[in-house]
Amino acid sequence: MMEQEELYDMIVVGAGPAGCTAAKFAADAGLNVLLLERMKLPREKSCSGFLIQKSVRFIEQHYGNMPENVFCKPENTSGFILTNEDGKEFRFESPGFNIWRGAFDKWLAEKAEDAGAVVADNSFVTNIAETESKYLNVFLNNGAVFKTKYAVICEGTVGNLKNKITAHQGYKNEKIITYQTFCRGSVRLDPKFFYAFLQAEFSEYDAWVNFKDDLIIFGVAVENAEKIQRYHQKFELFLKSEYGLSVLEIVKEEKWLMPKILPECRKDTVYGRILFAGEAAGFLNPMGEGISSAFITGKAAAYSVKTALEAENMPPARLKEIYEKEIEPEYNYMLRQWKLIGGMSARFFQQL
Repeated sequence: MMEQEELYDMIVVGAGPAGCTAAKFAADAGLNVLLLERMKLPREKSCSGFLIQKSVRFIEQHYGNMPENVFCKPENTSGFILTNEDGKEFRFESPGFNIWRGAFDKWLAEKAEDAGAVVADNSFVTNIAETESKYLNVFLNNGAVFKTKYAVICEGTVGNLKNKITAHQGYKNEKIITYQTFCRGSVRLDPKFFYAFLQAEFSEYDAWVNFKDDLIIFGVAVENAEKIQRYHQKFELFLKSEYGLSVLEIVKEEKWLMPKILPECRKDTVYGRILFAGEAAGFLNPMGEGISSAFITGKAAAYSVKTALEAENMPPARLKEIYEKEIEPEYNYMLRQWKLIGGMSARFFQQL
């Protein structure tokens, strides 16, 4: 049971891979942790659900074997195939796993709970503010208020906490709208690969195809919501003409938000006693893969908070220094990803 008067060492907002990992590692270290998720678990997130080898290694080392209900077919994936705006194809072959995010995130949350974290879903955080006693008040939309020494925000792109907290910096988080359809049918593409298409006529960012169980999923990313259907229809016609796409039944349509990924890879890390991890910190590679970075930044956030608690009254500048040192290798990895994609695509190169 959650006690509103209890003072937590760390409250984590968002039960995705970053939030669950931050909560698990902090709880493993003996911290008193509360993990808050705005939606009822299990909950879905619009995501390819492709775990790259980097993520698989992290899971095997720190979480163990995933349960069967997490996987979808094809269970084993072979990598990514990118087609640039000139129609040139680039293949990146690397083994991975294909998972359903709802079941996967719920399992991660259970692992955090097993480690000792308190997990509360249906808990929508509306604001976080520092008190006169230098603690943080975490406000929920149902009127509940929790106190904590530190907070880690891992709410991805859908929440507004980051904008509220960083508003005084004069920076507004830009977002991209994604739209995809899940359909039954056939197409001449290997279901073990994730396909990305950079042709400008199909999207304002990229278009994609991936597979889950008996479903073909294809979608587009745009900045202007009014253009979604036009781009999606053009992409569908392209798939029909080039790859023989045949749609027998549309099972569902899905819209979501993702951060606008910029080549300078701006990262937001620490504001006072609040840390950001995962997408909320700006960690997402140019092709939209963010699970691997979520794991690494979530673990780093837990380590940084633990270090700050042991030091007592650590200045925010020192906390930021520790956290950014921990995530520096991952930040450099993102920069290398931008250079890699920039070498294949004029559209991306122009943004470097």
